[in-house]
Amino acid sequence: MIHYQYHRMLSGLLLGAMSISGLGAADSKEGVASPGANPPATPLIQTTSLAPMLESVQKQLADIQISLQSLKAQDSEVRLRKLEADLALVRGQLTRIESSLKPVKGESRTSFSISPGTVSPPQTGTIRLSNTSAYYASVSLGGLIYRIAPGQVLPIPGQPVGDFKYDVKADGFGLIQPVTQRTLGKDEVFTIFIYPR
Repeated sequence: MIHYQYHRMLSGLLLGAMSISGLGAADSKEGVASPGANPPATPLIQTTSLAPMLESVQKQLADIQISLQSLKAQDSEVRLRKLEADLALVRGQLTRIESSLKPVKGESRTSFSISPGTVSPPQTGTIRLSNTSAYYASVSLGGLIYRIAPGQVLPIPGQPVGDFKYDVKADGFGLIQPVTQRTLGKDEVFTIFIYPR
């Protein structure tokens, strides 16, 4: 809006200056006297009265130029302030990210390495469930229940060695083996036979 007003004002001043300079050219032609003739007095009066107008127009043009330069400087300053604000925002986000990545005060961290040959694998064995009956059965072992179909043999590898407990239920018979404790050895295959009594 401000640029438009200055542009309009500048256009008006230029048109005025052009018409004034046109008058001066016409005046100068009329002011050229033929030899022996007296020059008319009117053009001299017009030329002298136009000089202050021309100075005024030139001053206004200079003021407009200064105003335009000031507007350009203000526009650059506004852009610079926006860039500074954006930079401050990014710095704040970076600070928050860095602080969230730092360990909590008082938290200790320990690092160590393990050589492949120093850790022994866990010792395990296999428990095999063998349903030799014509009925579906369920075996509760290590907190899990295994459903076994008639005639099915189900190996369960990777069981930890040592004592374990199990019980067995058969469809139509209920509990056929109450909770029993046994021991599984390393690499041993321990078989639980299922048959209703």
